[in-house]
Amino acid sequence: SGFAIKMAVKRFFFFFLVDFIASDAHDDLSRRPVLSHCYRFIAKKYGEDYAEEIMCVNPLRIINDEL
Repeated sequence: SGFAIKMAVKRFFFFFLVDFIASDAHDDLSRRPVLSHCYRFIAKKYGEDYAEEIMCVNPLRIINDEL
């Protein structure tokens, strides 16, 4: 159920088990991948360092084949 998924995701964040955030956007014209609200929420709830790591640092590590 949606509630069970929501609770599981909250636990993942609480224990810092999330490594990165992704978007399901298919292109940058009709459905732009705007994640700024998500970043602000994570930074407020779990800290700026964690938000930076999972939304900026780790995705770049994946792109650069470092993770």
